[in-house]
Amino acid sequence: MKLAASLTIVALLSGCTTVSTGEFTTSVNTVATPSKFRTIVDGRYRKSEQAAMVDCVNDAMASPSENILLPHVRQTKRADGYRVDLVVAASQFLVAYVRDDGRFQLDTSDYSGVVKFNREETSIKACLSKHREG
Repeated sequence: MKLAASLTIVALLSGCTTVSTGEFTTSVNTVATPSKFRTIVDGRYRKSEQAAMVDCVNDAMASPSENILLPHVRQTKRADGYRVDLVVAASQFLVAYVRDDGRFQLDTSDYSGVVKFNREETSIKACLSKHREG
């Protein structure tokens, strides 16, 4: 018990140091560090079904994960559409862009190589297939 408390304190203190020195922004994977992401799925969906596409992607990311991590899903309205993120701690692991013009893109961070999100990726591909343009 004492070991766990000690590790927690050390982690918190080291996190505070990282934030205060600015290293935080380069040590985590967020869309602010685009070099840490690569596109794994892209395509076009029917613009008239944008709301359904966003719901489908959100549900795909929020489905029970096989990972030991405790991810959460964040959906944000952006100037050019919606962004749906699967986030663990301070890092974005999967980032989906459901743009107003019908373009869709799913990016994965380089952290995702360590943790697999196969179920989420498969479900998101099914969303794109269901709502595919054409």
